[in-house]
Amino acid sequence: MRIRKNNSTYSKTDRRIIAAAARVFRRRHHLTISAKEISREAGIASSSFYIHYHSLAELIDKNESKIIDGIKKILRKKNISSDSLEDIFRSVLFFLYKNRDLIEIIIDSECLAIQMKVMDTLRPHITRAWLSYKSEVIDRLFHLVSFSFVAEISIWKKENFSVDTILRHAHRLAVMSESIPRLFVQLYYK
Repeated sequence: MRIRKNNSTYSKTDRRIIAAAARVFRRRHHLTISAKEISREAGIASSSFYIHYHSLAELIDKNESKIIDGIKKILRKKNISSDSLEDIFRSVLFFLYKNRDLIEIIIDSECLAIQMKVMDTLRPHITRAWLSYKSEVIDRLFHLVSFSFVAEISIWKKENFSVDTILRHAHRLAVMSESIPRLFVQLYYK
């Protein structure tokens, strides 16, 4: 029997799997987690897990793609020349908040990889004010800002992805993205 992915039961089970995976990832290190454990947490048979995902790695990969595709969709709606960096970070953080179970699974499982992919997606928006610098300087600046982003997301995760702190984190990310180039250039290119 072939299950249609637009079936409401299929969608509900998928959401249960994701929520259960997020709870399990919060409790344990990802290398020791199994599909059976996630299935048990979701209250479904292991075979139901395998209808949705062939493996734990596929669960992570598919949901990573959902995050990146969602961010790309947000950025297509943003005007790269007129929207403020803070507004862009705010929109991205609200999207991540709405998908916090997905982002928690991905952060706990791959740590830096997904966050760096998010930053690569945001790169044109972040670097738009840096066009006066040489490309090798832009690369160094972008890496510094990326590490700041990773640190800020880690702080937000410790706050349990609180919606109340999104504005503060978006502001801090925008300030870091705008001040790091000035500091870097002052320190290294006097």
